[in-house]
Amino acid sequence: NAFIGTVDPEYIHLMSSIHLAEGKTNIQSIESPGTPLYVLGAITSKVTCFISSSHSLKEDFISNPEKYIYALRLVLLILTTLSLLILGYVVQKVSKSSLTAILIQLAPFLSLDIMFTSTILTPDHFLVLVMLLYMAVLFNYMHRDKNTDDSKSAIYFSLFTALGCATKITFLPIVILPLFILANTKQKVVYILSTGLLIPLFAFTATVQ
Repeated sequence: NAFIGTVDPEYIHLMSSIHLAEGKTNIQSIESPGTPLYVLGAITSKVTCFISSSHSLKEDFISNPEKYIYALRLVLLILTTLSLLILGYVVQKVSKSSLTAILIQLAPFLSLDIMFTSTILTPDHFLVLVMLLYMAVLFNYMHRDKNTDDSKSAIYFSLFTALGCATKITFLPIVILPLFILANTKQKVVYILSTGLLIPLFAFTATVQ
């Protein structure tokens, strides 16, 4: 079903995750580059095999790959749901408005493309949950009374920016957003340097190849 029923090559993403779970960084797919997704996939695959099979991961994966795809889809959906809850909690706490929190939580449901990719194993799905958490950090920062001389905020932005870029290169335009938002030069320098260091680290499967 996953092989013939979706437009994105879920099997390639699964194979990359399995290779990574076996300790191999020379994986099948690095063009996204998709590394954070594959790290999550590797962990999920290891746990799935441990719980549901007495065979090795390779043997069980070959005999029933769809089981692993469904497990990864479920984990992604759970994490996306948790990200939505965190976003709503942060917005509610900062704005003191339940309506604002609910409206912002509804943002992903305005796009049919997001709704579709959020049901399958793709870098786009992982990018949705990254963006939800990024929105929480952004909303919290923009509504604080004092944002000057706070290097932690720059680090938070760089973490999610690097995670997004390491997941899918189309996230790259978001890199410039904090440069317009961070309050001073010190924060911007910290952001630029930390992002430059973290992107190749988070996208290590592409970096080593």
